[in-house]
Amino acid sequence: QAVAMRVKDAEFDHTTADTWYYEGAPYILLDTACAEAGAFHNNEVEACGLLTDEQEPPDDGTGPYRRLQYLPAAILVHPIHGHKPTTILQGSHDLASHGATFALRPRASKEPATVLMPATNTGTAPKAIKRINFGLGDWFVVTDHWVQGRTFRECWVVDLSVPPKGIKRATLFVLLTRFKSLDDIHLLRPLYTTPTERRSVVTAFQRATRLTDDLAAELRLLDATAADTRRRYRNEFRWAEQLEMRRAPDTAT
Repeated sequence: QAVAMRVKDAEFDHTTADTWYYEGAPYILLDTACAEAGAFHNNEVEACGLLTDEQEPPDDGTGPYRRLQYLPAAILVHPIHGHKPTTILQGSHDLASHGATFALRPRASKEPATVLMPATNTGTAPKAIKRINFGLGDWFVVTDHWVQGRTFRECWVVDLSVPPKGIKRATLFVLLTRFKSLDDIHLLRPLYTTPTERRSVVTAFQRATRLTDDLAAELRLLDATAADTRRRYRNEFRWAEQLEMRRAPDTAT
């Protein structure tokens, strides 16, 4: 199981290895499930209910979350923000009278992925594996310059809705702005919960934003010019910082 979970989701038709469910949280549909309700690839939905497997033991009430032993029988969702497409829902399974709610059932990835699994004596052996899960993906976050500057000293990341043509998987979009490193970015909602997940996000971000030689040289030139300007007008910069501190609200009140 641990080996199979390390295989990229794309190898399993973007079927994720696990699913975190929060009632009221927004998700993205990753397949055309319940098309009669207007649910197509990349549509946004909110989780509103969960039907557990009949073999699922009762919740013991301990811990910060409940870890299910079996895949749920279904997850209930409805279009986000209460949107009810009546032209699509009219006469279809009485969905309109239930707030456009419909059920998602677990499905298997279409094509099996070949995974090298540990084997006795030989070390590893290829094995064809499919994943079974719900066709749901996470929402995504975007950074922008308007949440910084005089309002916040740090760069804050905010949740935004999916673009009109949708996205294929959960994505982190970062617009170049006034933060110095990834350590300066603070998320309004956690994007990762373990150090391994954080490293994978940071690695993917750095790979996607690798600068060309020309742009890197231009940025170095701009940094050098900015440093020279700050040295030349150090008194003016110091005076500006003092004015900004006077304008800042008193955090003790």
